[in-house]
Amino acid sequence: LKSYNLRPNKIASEEVFLRRAYLKIIGRIPTFEEAEQFLENRDRSQKKSDLVDSLLGSHGYVSHWFHFWADILRAKENLGNRVSGRPYIDYIRESIATNKPYDNWVKEMLSASGAMWEKGNGAVGYFVRDRGMQLDNMSNTVRIFLGTSLECAQCHDHPFDRWTQKQFYEMAAFTEGAGNIRIRGEENINVLGRLSRDEERRLNRGDDTGASRRLSNATRDIRELVTTGLASMGKGKIRLPMDYQYDNAKPSEELKANTIFGLAAELDENLEMTGSRTSYANWVASESNPRFTTVIVNRLWKEVFGLALIEPLDNMFDDTMATDRELQLHLEKVMVALDYDLKEFLRILYNTQAFQREAPKPDLMARDAKDNVMPPEVKWVLAGPNISAPTRGSIPYFYQGPIMERMTGEQLWDSLVTLNYPDVDTRQLKRGDKYSEYERYLEMSGEELFAIAMKRAGLQIGAEVKAPPKNNEMAAKLGDPINTECPLKPGRAIDPSLLALNEKGETIGFCCRSCLNRFKSSQPAPASTAATKPATKKFGNPINSDCPIKPGRPVDPSILAFNDDGDTVAFCCKSCLNQFKQKQMETPGIAKNSSSAPSHDYGNYVKDRNSVRASEVGSPAPNGHLIREFGASSRDQIEGSHKQASVTQVLNLLNGYVEKNLLKNDKVRILDIVKQGKTVDSKINKAFLAVLNREPSSSEIRNFKDAIRSSEHPEKDLIWVLVNSHEFLFVQ
Repeated sequence: LKSYNLRPNKIASEEVFLRRAYLKIIGRIPTFEEAEQFLENRDRSQKKSDLVDSLLGSHGYVSHWFHFWADILRAKENLGNRVSGRPYIDYIRESIATNKPYDNWVKEMLSASGAMWEKGNGAVGYFVRDRGMQLDNMSNTVRIFLGTSLECAQCHDHPFDRWTQKQFYEMAAFTEGAGNIRIRGEENINVLGRLSRDEERRLNRGDDTGASRRLSNATRDIRELVTTGLASMGKGKIRLPMDYQYDNAKPSEELKANTIFGLAAELDENLEMTGSRTSYANWVASESNPRFTTVIVNRLWKEVFGLALIEPLDNMFDDTMATDRELQLHLEKVMVALDYDLKEFLRILYNTQAFQREAPKPDLMARDAKDNVMPPEVKWVLAGPNISAPTRGSIPYFYQGPIMERMTGEQLWDSLVTLNYPDVDTRQLKRGDKYSEYERYLEMSGEELFAIAMKRAGLQIGAEVKAPPKNNEMAAKLGDPINTECPLKPGRAIDPSLLALNEKGETIGFCCRSCLNRFKSSQPAPASTAATKPATKKFGNPINSDCPIKPGRPVDPSILAFNDDGDTVAFCCKSCLNQFKQKQMETPGIAKNSSSAPSHDYGNYVKDRNSVRASEVGSPAPNGHLIREFGASSRDQIEGSHKQASVTQVLNLLNGYVEKNLLKNDKVRILDIVKQGKTVDSKINKAFLAVLNREPSSSEIRNFKDAIRSSEHPEKDLIWVLVNSHEFLFVQ
């Protein structure tokens, strides 16, 4: 800055630092009590560092930084094909909670093997996440941990970098074999499969058309739980594609594993026994690897200050230079000296004067490549005063202060929930204990596992299979169909042989057997059958808005069931309702316990999904959720989140969570805090401290007093205005 006759920004006020520290370190605003406690503390020499230490050691730190890593590692609860990503998610959270050294963490993921549901073995999820796509997994690895883009070289030599297609495949040889995420099952799994197939064939001859499929799904769930994992440790060799076109190798030629830069990774002599992935992991996560430390330092710097020293941080070239090379090299030395302790590195950054300074007010822009006035080492500038010509009068940006940013979707959600629940950091939703199920399944015989599958499918072993009615019997009951198009798929012609009676006794035709079965399952039970059923508990309003089986799909309020706690749960379709009921059936001999609960299990279990942090809502959050509306990632791409504005965001704040969960209920905490004010001035002061974490100015008090004087609900109006302000949405 001195070399450009510039000065760093002023130190920010305590109110700004307080809010910034909470949002940056634990991902939410402080509660009313937390803000009050910090601002009333008169120990100005120590209070900021004490706050940083307190936040880094809190449960909120784990919740917030889980999103940071889950977006990078694309961690999802549903990995497709009935494979759960829960062990991988638990592993990431556990690694953050225990502050696992970063180099060890990366090595664990790249060299993991064995069953994914084995306790403590969730690192296998790194490869399960990309099942069957090991080439993509390798290019993702190099991009995430080494900041190098190799994707183009998968199909041809890289057009903008020096990497060749041959080099890509030499790197991919390290993980060859890791695309198969199925480990060999024991004899009990083989017996389960054989018994299930025999029973499915028998059920197919009966009149219950869905029985065979239910049994198949139940069997598959058991098999996936036991056999999902990784056996191959890497073959260390791979063949080029058959259409390889370059003259430095032949099509289908076998290549040995080789690294693309840095020190060569030596493979073990006994490669067939030890595999190549361990060598690969040690090479990637080594301080001698020229890009490993550079990338993690930049990721953390960007998260703290809003802009990395190298941008973009995942597409580096040999000649890529940091905006401040001296600072970059110093931070790399600090990271190595700390043995890749991420929390300690963050502690240093949060205690710098740079983090405590005011955010620059002008817009940040990339330096214009045609700018001949600004020196070439300047990569970023702060806009000049003329809006129509922002480059005129612009000045270099060298981290005079952190960049002002809009909250992420997760930060916004967590901050809104904080207004109502001061214990938000420890509130959790109860989840089933699949780890204990896995252990018990390993000890069971195939016959015992088959009994479990039958029970989950709602079937009895040895029960008589009723034959479907003969065609002439059906014809006696059914007349000519009253329709020509399928009622479930309008536009499709019916098949005259696929008929059923509706509630009025009329004959309806369908286009396919699937539609016929869906129609039958939606019909109410006959009166004689219903009369014999005992009285049941009535359903209440569902506690969810998204289907628990297919997150993101809105529920049908008429399709309901009770969960294990007696709450009413809604589903998007009958199929999901049936799946839920099957999973509800308890596995014999498996008791619920918390012996395998990870260290981030706080025991503060709640039922309301609107009262927990974003890390509990879902990974990723369901489509249409406020978190997703404000740019949270779908976890399909590396760092897929964004901060682009949209109309739906405005509508969501105006009429969504704030209206339904903060203002319509007179017993919510934020309203109670504001109502405790004995005067109008006191109410305004409390609202500002709770929502914006600062005291209002005299002009703000005057304006708000005038605005709410005639209001029927002054406290609600006051909160609504503050929550919908730009100041609430932005991290200053």
